[in-house]
Amino acid sequence: MYRNTNTKEAAKEIQLGCGLLFVCFCFSYLYVLQADLLALIQHLLADGQTTYSPFWGALIWTVLLLLLQVGTARIGMFPIRFHALSYFPSCLVLSAITAFELPFADVVHIGWSWWGYALAVLLFLAVGLFVKEFPDIGKKRVTKSALLWPNLVLFCILFVFVGMASNTNKDIHNDLRTARLLTEGMDKEALQVGKKSSTASRSMSAMRAYLLSKYGLLGENLFFFPNDHSAQSLMVTSADTLWMKDVVTMVHRHWKGAPSKRIENKATLFFEALQNRDATNTVAKDYLLSAYLLDKRLDDFALLLPKCYTVDESLPTHYKEAWLLYSNEINTTDTQLTDSLLEERYDAFMSMRSQYPERIMQANMCCKFYGNTYWWYYYFK
Repeated sequence: MYRNTNTKEAAKEIQLGCGLLFVCFCFSYLYVLQADLLALIQHLLADGQTTYSPFWGALIWTVLLLLLQVGTARIGMFPIRFHALSYFPSCLVLSAITAFELPFADVVHIGWSWWGYALAVLLFLAVGLFVKEFPDIGKKRVTKSALLWPNLVLFCILFVFVGMASNTNKDIHNDLRTARLLTEGMDKEALQVGKKSSTASRSMSAMRAYLLSKYGLLGENLFFFPNDHSAQSLMVTSADTLWMKDVVTMVHRHWKGAPSKRIENKATLFFEALQNRDATNTVAKDYLLSAYLLDKRLDDFALLLPKCYTVDESLPTHYKEAWLLYSNEINTTDTQLTDSLLEERYDAFMSMRSQYPERIMQANMCCKFYGNTYWWYYYFK
């Protein structure tokens, strides 16, 4: 329980506490959550001439926003119980510098329109005038809690406002973090970003495919990750160069070719052309086989696979799964796999699938045990 004290004594303690709370929130928010977005914005605005430092960037912005608060507090002279209101302009600026959307054009798009900020400023002025009607009780002794809890409530509102007004899209931040880790050569860490998420953007899927292909695991682990964009999820496009130019360059070098704008939205056609141009390009072959699987073109997959691999138990896992599915459900092949464990698993999958009449129920139940197989993707995506 808080001891009684006069308002003047409590003022310094509350101001110091509010300052520490804001500094901790602001620095961690910029350094941990928004560092990659701010690095991208600086890169675009400076035309790639400068490099953003997450630590120093967060520190400098925190100091500047704290100075803005000091000026606001001196001008506003809010009652001590509403001291947190002096942090509103700083929170507004904080949300503005982190409200940028991932660009798909030659300009940076900010999340809010000008009238949104104007409305927020008008609301702040109205509330500021209103609270002045409730000045602190000068010489009377009040509990510290009576002065503290309104500030804590206001801080909660301000921090929620920052989170809602700024760009906190999980997919975008995962994309940016993965691109940064790739350019820093941290491939293992990049592959772990968003691994537990049930969805993935096209660009995230393309970067994952590149990493798997780089280590010869495209046919082994592709369906261990969520995929919602068919074969196009394998392709990086010219729009991606605006925010991950270095990654796009690495991917094109890995492919030994780059798509034109005319064909970049036709992933399977591009990989077919890449494979036909150079029959020794094993990367292109794996990409093309994966593209056929993602587009569920099992006839084309079955024609190409024997030209690239010996069809036996040494095949990558997803290729074996697709070949077994094709042989049992679409067209009997002369070459049969002799992987008894895989066949047992396939039979168990088909049995579980037949137990539930509704497709949604089938998908949910099978996902628990077979969500990382090509069979699940083929029937439920």
